[in-house]
Amino acid sequence: MRRSASCLGPGMVAICLALACLSGRADSVLQLVTENQPPLNYEDNGHIAGLSSDVIAEMLRRAHLSGQFSVLPWPRAYALALQSANTCLYSTVRSAEREPLFRWVGPIAVNQWVLYAGPGFKGRIGSLDDARPYRIGGTLRDAKSDFLRAKGFTRLDLVSDEALNARKLMAGHIDLWLAAAGRAQTLIAQDAFHGIRPLLVIGQSDQYLACHPATTPETLAALDLALQSMRKDGTLRRLTGMFSPVP
Repeated sequence: MRRSASCLGPGMVAICLALACLSGRADSVLQLVTENQPPLNYEDNGHIAGLSSDVIAEMLRRAHLSGQFSVLPWPRAYALALQSANTCLYSTVRSAEREPLFRWVGPIAVNQWVLYAGPGFKGRIGSLDDARPYRIGGTLRDAKSDFLRAKGFTRLDLVSDEALNARKLMAGHIDLWLAAAGRAQTLIAQDAFHGIRPLLVIGQSDQYLACHPATTPETLAALDLALQSMRKDGTLRRLTGMFSPVP
């Protein structure tokens, strides 16, 4: 799903079409790629929505930059940001492995990592180590899955679409599901998955805008200054609420 920044819907921070004139050349338009991960970023009836989407739209407005938003499966969005100049990916966890691959602006939001169980789960999970014997559903090219792999977890069942994990959990094809709290809560409520429950918060992640290394320093500096001004005047807290990195 590809939309220009002007397609951000009612009640969301919109980018005026006139910004394209301010940014000058067509190749100066930033490509903003993301995934369906409510409440941070998602496509809603043809509009790009979500807490992080609103933050980035306001950053672009203050930086006098134009942007074109696309919602894609996470692996494809990640690959585009790695391969395509003038492309930025969000909402992205800034890990040691990813650090040299992108240029970073943020954090733009915060999210918790939670292990969920289905209605038939009888185990006791008091710590992360307690989860080792179980089949855990996760997402490809995702920091949460990479975290478990680095911890020596081997029974990982990874998919490209987070929504599949909720259905697999309900069907008993996996024992546990590792997901971002906001995304999981949205999926559970959306599809009425009765009986899925949180067991353990294993951490939280700052979410960033991750840009292709060829992104100009001037563009990155303008985005960073815009975010700083939003943090200072309270706009970041207002837009992101409980997911805000601002104390």
